[in-house]
Amino acid sequence: MLPTLTWILGRGGLLGTHLARACKAEQHFSLWESRIPRFSWEEPARLHGELRRAVADFGRAIQLQNAPRWMAMWAAGRSSMRTGEDLLAEEVGTWSSLLHALREMQESLGEGRRGTLFLSSSAGGVYAGNNGEITETTPPAPLSPYGHAKLRQERLLEEWAQTLPNISFLIGRLTNLYGEEQNLRKPQGIISHLVRCLLHHLPIHIAVPLDTIRDYLYGGDAARAIVRCLAMLDAGTHGVAQGLGKISAAE
Repeated sequence: MLPTLTWILGRGGLLGTHLARACKAEQHFSLWESRIPRFSWEEPARLHGELRRAVADFGRAIQLQNAPRWMAMWAAGRSSMRTGEDLLAEEVGTWSSLLHALREMQESLGEGRRGTLFLSSSAGGVYAGNNGEITETTPPAPLSPYGHAKLRQERLLEEWAQTLPNISFLIGRLTNLYGEEQNLRKPQGIISHLVRCLLHHLPIHIAVPLDTIRDYLYGGDAARAIVRCLAMLDAGTHGVAQGLGKISAAE
């Protein structure tokens, strides 16, 4: 079986770096790189045009390589729990723009080709209002604009896939990732900030309820689990119009 042509968006970030490594270790995937060296994540209007051009290039690569299957993994985004609603709205708009471009690409490729899309979401954001044990069947209960934005991205993906044949998707509700390529400019990542404060001999202030418990997930472990699930989803959807999966890591 020919490998699936795979595009990772956000490849230079924490999760994206590990997804690329995990894909390279699997014969199931053939990584594709955009000709755009770095997307203009800070400039939404320009970014939308770049994404449209990249999707068009991706579609041409699928045709030139006669790839029967394609996959796109979304591990991008600048937002965090403290992000304002304006930036969150821009990020949801970027995701919607990408889905629109991928729809056009899939329709131009024809029904003979199958596609799979992965969305990195947030367990902490989506389940913030839930108490007690959280499982994949726990209803979402976002409390922050960040959580509502992540849930909106998920629903946009579900609505998008329902109207397209031969499309599968996986949503990864992850929380408390750590590891190499953590963006220290974002106000998140307690382990990286502890290390930074230790190296610079600075105090760190953490204000949380005394009963707070956090589970931490290494980026490499998350990526390998995601890639395994995607490989099974991709290989197991032959003759199936749609597939859905969610990976959850609860706090």
